[in-house]
Amino acid sequence: MWWDCAHVCVCVWLVLCLGVNSCHTLSCPQAELCKFLVQNSRTADLPVFALTLRVIFNLFNSMKEHLKVQLEVFFTSAHLFIADSKEAPSQQRELALESLLEFCREPAMMVDLYVNYDCDVACTNLFDTLCACLCRNAVPDGVRLNSLHVLALEGILAVRCLGLSCTSLCCLGRMCALQASPRTPGSTFPPL
Repeated sequence: MWWDCAHVCVCVWLVLCLGVNSCHTLSCPQAELCKFLVQNSRTADLPVFALTLRVIFNLFNSMKEHLKVQLEVFFTSAHLFIADSKEAPSQQRELALESLLEFCREPAMMVDLYVNYDCDVACTNLFDTLCACLCRNAVPDGVRLNSLHVLALEGILAVRCLGLSCTSLCCLGRMCALQASPRTPGSTFPPL
């Protein structure tokens, strides 16, 4: 019981530190922070899980330049894994989808996901994976429409309303590649 209380206290502290963008107060080693967040993303305790998702969101907002690989792991192992897991309790899946929806409503985050992960051959295609996850969860599979389906659909609509789609981001990636390397006569567009 005291262990759960300690997890909640540390998560609340992290949320507060990251929420006010005071990254300098976050002095714990990255390895320990990552281990702590990955452990918390596997908990069945809903308040701890919700706070962990909030910490990950705040990390994306405030420290993404310093934690690229770690954020990729958090996003895939906490958000996407739980949202797609049929074995996870529906409340936990709902929390994961609500957090994904929060990401989808941030235009800069969606572009950052695409540019920093999908356009990097060494990383997971997070934007593409996010869209696929939302599409899978938006369609009822033999069950009545429920809150999980609605949240996933809201995420798809949020991304679409931002004017972002895989096609438009693909074009953006090609334009960035063209600007980075001057085009010579007879050359073709750079591959993605």
